[in-house]
Amino acid sequence: MVVIDLVGVDPGDVPAILRSVAQEQLLLASFRPVIVLDVDRLGDVRAYGFPVELTLGRDAWPGLVAEWEEHTAKRLIAIRRYYRAIELVTLSTPADTWRLRMLAT
Repeated sequence: MVVIDLVGVDPGDVPAILRSVAQEQLLLASFRPVIVLDVDRLGDVRAYGFPVELTLGRDAWPGLVAEWEEHTAKRLIAIRRYYRAIELVTLSTPADTWRLRMLAT
């Protein structure tokens, strides 16, 4: 398993990123993604059959930004441990999916 962190991604970019993740998964045949979102695009993820986790976005967080960052870091660590993921990859835009190719080595 590989945790794919999409926290902070523009919601409109989620479908394109998911298409790229699915394509890289087929090409590499070396990882199974777990998608982490902070926006409600769960249906988009489920269409690919990927496990998905939801966390609070920065805008929804009632406290300070530093508290949100700490909470999000702890949440990502917990998700990685739960799924026993070998890696955590943060993708911010559809152009970032090249980072998944490093999983082939």
